[in-house]
Parts: sequence; C-alpha cells; structure tokens
Amino acid sequence: MDVCAVVSISVEKESAMAYLKIFAGIALVVSLLWVIDKPGYDSWLAVVVSLSAFIALFVTDSKKRGISRQHQVVSKSALGVQAGGDVNIGTISRDKHVE
Repeated sequence: MDVCAVVSISVEKESAMAYLKIFAGIALVVSLLWVIDKPGYDSWLAVVVSLSAFIALFVTDSKKRGISRQHQVVSKSALGVQAGGDVNIGTISRDKHVE
C-alpha cells in the first residue's frame, strides 16, 4: 500500500468521525428540545444516551490520535520493532538465518 492510499484512508476515517460528531451533536440538541417540550422518562433517556454518544466519540477519537503519533527511524542494517506497549525481543543472530 503506498503513502497516498494510506493518507486517503485516514482522511476518510477523519471525515466519517466528523460526520458522526455532527450527528451526535444534533441528536443531543433535539433530545434537549424534547425534554423542554415534554419532560418525561423517554425524553430524559434520549438526552442521556445522546450525551454519552457525543462524549464517547470525542474520547475514542483522542485515543486513536495518540496511537498514530509513533515514529521510528531505523538504519539499513538494523531491525526495528514498533508497538503500542512493552516489547521484549530475544537474541537475534544473523549467523542462523538462511541466506
């Protein structure tokens, strides 16, 4: 996969996340208007659900952005391992590899 494809996929995901945030915001406003118009169990439940969805979208988006900030530079003769957490690497001997 080339760099242009990776960039376009990440842009598509970001725009989809933006649409979801807008939709959740609209749902929150509509449910708040419903509570003002007709307070009751159903309208308050709609407020709680839409508010939790709105908050969850921002929390998950910030977590995903934190993972994508990893960067690694490896020289030509080195072996690079990149992970989101702790990594244990055993002994690597180039003599045992089949050429």
